[in-house]
Amino acid sequence: GAEKALKSYIVLEEPSAHAPPTPKQILGEVSKLLNEAKAAYSRSNLDVATESIAQAEAMAMSTEPWPETFSALAELERLSGLIALKQKDSAAADEAFRNAFLLNPALTTLDSSMGTYARLLKSKDRGTGQLDIRVDPITAWVMIDGQKGAAGVTPSLEAGTHYISASREGYGGQIQRVS
Repeated sequence: GAEKALKSYIVLEEPSAHAPPTPKQILGEVSKLLNEAKAAYSRSNLDVATESIAQAEAMAMSTEPWPETFSALAELERLSGLIALKQKDSAAADEAFRNAFLLNPALTTLDSSMGTYARLLKSKDRGTGQLDIRVDPITAWVMIDGQKGAAGVTPSLEAGTHYISASREGYGGQIQRVS
């Protein structure tokens, strides 16, 4: 007699979309990259430090505008300023430190040299300007440099780079760097 053939079917399922990383996971990766950048800076490997900073900033800008996000951005700017000083680029250092101090005013008390640098930057008149911020939905919460703001024309801001964010429950928040 002939034996019966056994049939077996294997059905492959289409790959499910992977859940995107949570803001907390993104901030964890930003923190890891920041630590890598600090380690590279301490070894005077400025190219590696700069690359880690760029990656960390891109990740931070892609996540929710939480206070922790702005703290991370401030620390990234501070480290960028230190790198610029090592590279003898005082204009880039001034801009990076200015951004760091706007995002986290407590950095001016980090050490006496940071406080001195902050006072020096405040003494330079860079001019002022305004931004016209429009958000959708109109009930979105707006932050300017990590501080509460509002949609519409801003009060006078110091000329330079600013971090503008909008968020609202049920929507993905956004952070934009505006000059």
